[in-house]
Amino acid sequence: MASRVFTGIAALAVVLASLTSATGAAALEPRPTVPSPAPTARVQAAPSGDADATGELVELSDLPGSTGSTFFVRDEAGEATAVTADAVEKVGAVAGDRVEIADGELSVLSEVDAAAAGLAHSVDVVLVTVRMPAADGRPAYEARPSASVDTVRSWLSYASDHLRQASNGRVASLALGAQAEITTAGTCQLDLAGSSGDLTVWNEAARAIAPGRSAASYENSGGRHLLVVFPEDCAEAWQGSVGIANVGGGLSYGGNIALLDVGQGQRQAFLHEFGHNLSLRHANNYACLPLQRHWEGNDGCGFSKYADIYDPMGVVVDGDYDSPLFNAAHRDALGGYPQGSLVTVEQDASTSVTLRAASSTTGTLAVKVRDSNGWDYYLDLRNGRGSYDGGAYYTRGRGCDITWVCTRDYGVRITQQQSADTTSYAVASSQDDGDGYALVKGDWFSSSEGSSCDIWLSVDDMSTDGAGRPTSATVTVRTGDKAPACGTSPDGVHPWFQAKYKELGGASGPLGKPVAPMVCQSSACWQEFAGGVLTSDGTQIVMLSTAYVTTWLANGGPDGALGLVAGPESCFGTYCATPFAGGAITWVPGQGVTAVPVHPWFQAKWKELGGITGAIGTPTEAMRCQSSACWQQFTGGVLTSDGRQIVRLSSDYVSTWTAWGGPDGDLGLVAGGESCFGSYCQASFVGGVIVWVPNSGVYPVAKKWFYPAWMERGGATGALGLPSDAMKCQSAACYQVFQNGTLTSSTSGILSLSSAYVSMWIGGGGPDGQLGLLTGPEVCSGSFCQVPFQRGLMVWQPRTGVRILTGSEADEWRRTHPVAAPVR
Repeated sequence: MASRVFTGIAALAVVLASLTSATGAAALEPRPTVPSPAPTARVQAAPSGDADATGELVELSDLPGSTGSTFFVRDEAGEATAVTADAVEKVGAVAGDRVEIADGELSVLSEVDAAAAGLAHSVDVVLVTVRMPAADGRPAYEARPSASVDTVRSWLSYASDHLRQASNGRVASLALGAQAEITTAGTCQLDLAGSSGDLTVWNEAARAIAPGRSAASYENSGGRHLLVVFPEDCAEAWQGSVGIANVGGGLSYGGNIALLDVGQGQRQAFLHEFGHNLSLRHANNYACLPLQRHWEGNDGCGFSKYADIYDPMGVVVDGDYDSPLFNAAHRDALGGYPQGSLVTVEQDASTSVTLRAASSTTGTLAVKVRDSNGWDYYLDLRNGRGSYDGGAYYTRGRGCDITWVCTRDYGVRITQQQSADTTSYAVASSQDDGDGYALVKGDWFSSSEGSSCDIWLSVDDMSTDGAGRPTSATVTVRTGDKAPACGTSPDGVHPWFQAKYKELGGASGPLGKPVAPMVCQSSACWQEFAGGVLTSDGTQIVMLSTAYVTTWLANGGPDGALGLVAGPESCFGTYCATPFAGGAITWVPGQGVTAVPVHPWFQAKWKELGGITGAIGTPTEAMRCQSSACWQQFTGGVLTSDGRQIVRLSSDYVSTWTAWGGPDGDLGLVAGGESCFGSYCQASFVGGVIVWVPNSGVYPVAKKWFYPAWMERGGATGALGLPSDAMKCQSAACYQVFQNGTLTSSTSGILSLSSAYVSMWIGGGGPDGQLGLLTGPEVCSGSFCQVPFQRGLMVWQPRTGVRILTGSEADEWRRTHPVAAPVR
């Protein structure tokens, strides 16, 4: 059975259809520590510039349709004023802090109290029945959660055991508190309750637990929580979300949770949302090119939200899986490392540490390093063993669909926190080996964010058990001035290109030694070697000749018309070509390299047809236009528009079309792509068709001339058959030859002339010859047939064949061989 994948806000499809962020702090810059007295934010604090308020800071995460946390300042009267995430970020405030908005600035008046060790948490539970309206012929009905209170108790028990271990006992337990059931007066919609900054249903559920109670009663409450459970029928209204929660200001904050009773991942989803109550935000992946294909941010670096599958605050996978252990950054936020198990490495240091697996209870379990930007990096070793990791989704496969970069199910993990909050980012190794988020022996990492690159680490050794799972790993960490040069390996090859460089033979291979450091422009980077250049095409590292890259850069590089590299070089006998997102660079022996961009109008169709290695091939010239039509020539044909879509035509069609005046000629604009019918193919135009006849040629038939008469006679399958020549004109008239006859203009319109007469008529000069124009159709009577012309007749008889009669001889024939008038 296919599994579904859930995040706290987005229910992802079988293959992770989308990831919608509810991260509270996604800025890629350090957040300053809050000094005393607290600073004010140098940004507009509230959406309305004149809004002033004093009270407790409230944060909601995972609201349907949200791309970040939602913040409010709630005053003593319960009124809430929205506050921007930027303002909260600047002052380092957390939920539960007492804050003030004054003159458009936010400041922290007092911080939320820290939790006492061994705090027992209680969870009041309300099961919600929803009155579902009639729709699509279905009557109204009441939808109830399938989960019972006993089922919810099992979620709490699971989370309690998990968090007790993760927090080293600081979260002592989760106990089921009061229970109630309600039928909500509203719908499935998760609406905010007036101006309070809470969900309507939370207030409704709180009153069911105790009269006069509200959602605010659970916030900053010393470990009291409210859980409301909705039926699966609300899935559509929740826009893919499976859970919503307050983000607390610490372990004792308490808070509210709404959960959708859907799928098999509820206990994972509950732990995820309860983690928000405990102040944890989401677990994301973070990487730089070429590993990170879905980046946002600067210099090709960015994060994939929810994509850390090694942490309960990442994706929630629908299925019979355990929630994994918390990553090292989140475990440290929970106070989960026993004394001596977390090693801190200072700046300007070089040290080696042997890590035990994260599921161990003794030894060094994690390393914490802070760089000069104020960002913390955590290292821990995951091996898919233990009571939680052993059943986690990440041990079942490589996680390609969820992380976008495949990752091993074991190895040393690097988790980064870029500011003082609890959003974490699993960062990738500096090798593009396809398993970047879990490092093994020989892998290494060099930080490359902010203004300095002052953390370098390597996995030097790894001990394994009988099944090949690591039990310990020795890592070397170098910081500050002890770290190697930014972003380069000891042999001078940038880490992004290490694997490909080794694959190609290193210094003894065709590339030879590097001659320059890596260079970047916009979202593309490359490094030059003695024998060529390594760069990325977005999916893999490719080798290009220096001549290609020089021409590419001369045409603007990634910012020019050619755009990014789109693949390696391919050769086709008489030439070679390298594809780019916006065209190609070709090399022809004796001529050198030439850049030919593909016009943006045609790029999508070009790629759809396979680019330089597909049916359409390599562009050979720039786009050309005439009047309202444009086209571009390729080695495998031409791309143009039929007014509705881009179509491919063979070069023969287009050369015939342009020879006939192109869009301004008799054929007019292209009206469709090529169609084939066994013995012939044709391309349609507004003013006719161009027909390709195998072993014969390409012939236009124009509506302005002979196309209507041809079609009246059955077209290609009719009496005349296929064209065997293009239309020809003399001073007196025009005609076109077909397989079984000829169409010509006459004194009475377009007429057909059978093949028996055509060769003699044309041989005698055609319309300008001795007979002149055709004046009527062929007429047969008894033992003869005749065709009238301006200056005579053509007569056919069985014994004599076709004869030309003119003058008195024609007159005598008419007198002695009268025929009935032809039927028009």
